[in-house]
Amino acid sequence: MLAIIGYAGCAYHASAIKAAAAAGVEAQVTTVADREAFLKLLASPAMTSAVVLSSHNTSPLVLDTTACGDDGGSLLGATLIGGCDDLKRRLGASTTAEEQRAARQDDRSSRSPAEISSYFHAKQREFRFVIWVLWRGVW
Repeated sequence: MLAIIGYAGCAYHASAIKAAAAAGVEAQVTTVADREAFLKLLASPAMTSAVVLSSHNTSPLVLDTTACGDDGGSLLGATLIGGCDDLKRRLGASTTAEEQRAARQDDRSSRSPAEISSYFHAKQREFRFVIWVLWRGVW
């Protein structure tokens, strides 16, 4: 059994749910409202005590809950599979380039240019270095 945790509007979360259903794998799906709620869920004590998440912080989070037993939905003892592509590789299905392109176009979680600029300026101040971004091509 799998646990698929993600947020509404994330095309990869929807794709992971579809892939599990197509493979006939039973999955416990948890969908939160948005990216911020998803990150808050990942940082919650219930998640951090149940699963060693390493550096996985993208939607969806896919876990193998076979070792958890039937203890009311607890993730204690769950094994991290990874994200959507990791799940598809495990199921023997792969994500095509067209699916990836469609997922990026459908992803409503992207930050605005102002939010991206604010983030990079904060990181530059924090680490005291300049981040060079090439918007088009290699110079």
